[in-house]
Amino acid sequence: MRLRTLMVALSLTASFLVEPVGAASTGLVPGPGGSFVDDDGHPAEAYIEAAAAAGLLDGCDPLQQDRFCPTSRASWSEVETGLSKVLGRTPDLSCVGAFCSALSVPTSVVIGALSTRSAAIHTQRGEMPIDRATLAFVLASAADLDLPEVPERRTFRIAATGDILPHIPVMAQAARYGGDDGFDFGPMFASIEPVISAADLGLCHLETPLSANDADLSSYPVFSSPGAIAEAVANAGYEGCSTASNHSFDRRSGGVASTLGLLEEADLGHAGTTDHEQEPAWWVYDVNGVRVAHLAYSYWLNGFRLPADQPWLVNLIDEERILADAAAVRGRGAEFVVVSLHWGNEYQSMPTSGQRGTAATLLASPDIDVIIGHHAHVVQAVEMINDKYVLYGLGNLISNQFFSLPTQDGVIAILDVVEGTDGFSVNSIEFVPTKVERGSFRVVPIPVELGASPDSQTRWALEQSWNRTARALSLLDESIAGMVAPIR
Repeated sequence: MRLRTLMVALSLTASFLVEPVGAASTGLVPGPGGSFVDDDGHPAEAYIEAAAAAGLLDGCDPLQQDRFCPTSRASWSEVETGLSKVLGRTPDLSCVGAFCSALSVPTSVVIGALSTRSAAIHTQRGEMPIDRATLAFVLASAADLDLPEVPERRTFRIAATGDILPHIPVMAQAARYGGDDGFDFGPMFASIEPVISAADLGLCHLETPLSANDADLSSYPVFSSPGAIAEAVANAGYEGCSTASNHSFDRRSGGVASTLGLLEEADLGHAGTTDHEQEPAWWVYDVNGVRVAHLAYSYWLNGFRLPADQPWLVNLIDEERILADAAAVRGRGAEFVVVSLHWGNEYQSMPTSGQRGTAATLLASPDIDVIIGHHAHVVQAVEMINDKYVLYGLGNLISNQFFSLPTQDGVIAILDVVEGTDGFSVNSIEFVPTKVERGSFRVVPIPVELGASPDSQTRWALEQSWNRTARALSLLDESIAGMVAPIR
């Protein structure tokens, strides 16, 4: 009976090992970032703890972060010990897979299932190319171990994008789309709407002030953008935007007020600016029952100075101020805190030492969970500090900066956030590279567009953009390239 149970567990494991993330399964399902759950919602840690308590498997190192333990390697001795206790004898692990006719069927299936993730399992004693989560699932299931009740684990997904920078040609094209009805920026966002709408919280970065009546429109160096952008952003699936940038005060306090009024009219949240001293310049969203706070700050205001009696109009980067704000919003019940920073050197993909130092200071705080950067107008690197991510710059979402190839690139960052024993953390990120299409100013999600079989010239340009973005994201950590959505 025990052999039959083991066979069933292994057949489920084998099917799980080859299924894509999120696919239906009757066994252990791999979630983003190395987190595993079964159909009843049991996290991988429950299998590891149950198998360890029964003496079938070594438990996790208490000094190791729990969310990394499921993906840590199992050893040959752990496999032998666990199988010996389940089978009632010491298994022969001297050869590999189903080709080992001398092995009993259960043991050969074990080796075959466990080797699915690698080209082969080496017979020498040493590290085995299989994670502890999968081995624990096999052993706990085969031994019919009782698992503890599973507490509800709340999750949500954030989609964040780069700079919205409407230069005159962008406005002119929106006017052509709108015709007699005025400006229409909707077609520019249409191709990314399915990606943004699929997230639980979409966050844009609105770099320029919006005009209440479109009578004073202007572009670089002092911006005033059509108010119709707010409606287009909302229709694209966003819930809110960061508004702190070096252009936030281009139209003084009136521009701050008109921007926030138009965003609220479109039912969008905003962070980084405020037009009332009594209203903090942050926003708290209810996302799947989780209170998610968004804070935003800019490095300066292009030489403009805030009025002495209104210093609260735009949030400026000050580490102590940011830490205090994060602590304050936590004190008001926020469970996850996103900080957006408008910072760095323009057109430079490598973050500055100042950016990295500020990120290290902020991410040392338990009150800040992730940093999302803007301003450079090119995609910047991603780094993990204190087991938290900093996305230094997401490039341009929409602009007329066609003077170089990298300034046409952007990226949609899709963050999967999961509740753990110590609160919420970013469990995984997927990066969807984008490119601004010349003339139409349509934001092109590159993996999707390549799947539509474009002509060879378009394909080449999109592939080059994808490559630039993947290289930029991984400048500080080569593993980040594996988080970029593959081209089709």
